[in-house]
Amino acid sequence: MNRLFNNSITKNSPIVIDNQGYPRLSQQQTDELLSSFFEQLLIFDEIIVSTDKDNFALYFLIKNLGIKTIERLIKNDYLKFEVSKSLIFSLEGKKGVRKADFEKELLGRPPLASGSLSESDFDPENNVAKALENFNFQRNYKRILIRDISKAYVNVKENQLAANTVQIIIDSYRNNLLEDLGLPFIKEENMLNLDERRRLFDVSRKVLNASNILENNYKSMNSFDELEILKKGYEGIEKAYKITENTTEILNVENVPDLKQLYLLKKYDIDDVFRLRHLKNAKLFREWINNFNQEIDSKELTEEYIKEATGSKSFWESYKGKLFKEFSVFGLTTSASFLIGGPAGLVVGLPLSIIANKAFDSVVKGQNPRIYIDNLKKDIS
Repeated sequence: MNRLFNNSITKNSPIVIDNQGYPRLSQQQTDELLSSFFEQLLIFDEIIVSTDKDNFALYFLIKNLGIKTIERLIKNDYLKFEVSKSLIFSLEGKKGVRKADFEKELLGRPPLASGSLSESDFDPENNVAKALENFNFQRNYKRILIRDISKAYVNVKENQLAANTVQIIIDSYRNNLLEDLGLPFIKEENMLNLDERRRLFDVSRKVLNASNILENNYKSMNSFDELEILKKGYEGIEKAYKITENTTEILNVENVPDLKQLYLLKKYDIDDVFRLRHLKNAKLFREWINNFNQEIDSKELTEEYIKEATGSKSFWESYKGKLFKEFSVFGLTTSASFLIGGPAGLVVGLPLSIIANKAFDSVVKGQNPRIYIDNLKKDIS
């Protein structure tokens, strides 16, 4: 299953607070978050939405999509929630105290500290109840909602991610692994100035997020490329933004607006997700785009997709196409090693898009990613 970790609703909230105590988003910010959510629901099997102790994410989704849609997303196992319980702290300064004076106070003190929400703060039922307090639902209905939505929470137990992350960051600093990030080891961590501590804190938050993604085998829209420590220790992170980039490239070649634009143009809304996810070959498309080699250039991917993975007449009339059909007839198309090595290396040049596909004979049977795009085009028109 392709599971995406979405922490954008809470993370991207501005500082401005309304009288409910929640961040206040502009219409543009709201549309951007919702269009991304729409796109993710069509590309990934399951979305794990990260929220906080006051459950702004659930409040935001209910306010903008309606409770019935949220219930339906949860019932279909498209939507889950996770409370960000691990916390990392760093002293930022004191109001009215000059930076130079505050830095003197910091000297000798640890730059980072770890903590966690209280058990009641990340208890699923309590967390759901906090969001629902902002809506005028009938008491019995609210009780049902608390019960049902809380079942969609994942990773509900306390963990040691924050403490482990702080230790990783400090050890990395001491071993000079953060030099490329502007944090060379030239003094003890307790002697770092305020700017250096802020940079260390920024790195620690990204590592904390990455650790959660790795531990739970999620995909993520975040890029950690600038972090040398992640390049060395977290090379297995899958970058979901690459998957969405490939999808957008394919749609562009097919003269279809990208999925976010389809939402922003009001061609679709979230309720359409329940239908679009079940167009013919929609699941196959999600598996194909998620499992394709992410090192492949998106342009190369789409060229192969359009030219050769579609079963077009020009392909089947070619030498490679005829050879591939012969192999499929004899049931040999399920052996990747045979196809790549082949007798006398005859099929070494077989299109990468076909080799990468899990079930090679699915192309012969008319089960390929383009069928979903074709169905989407028909739906749009």
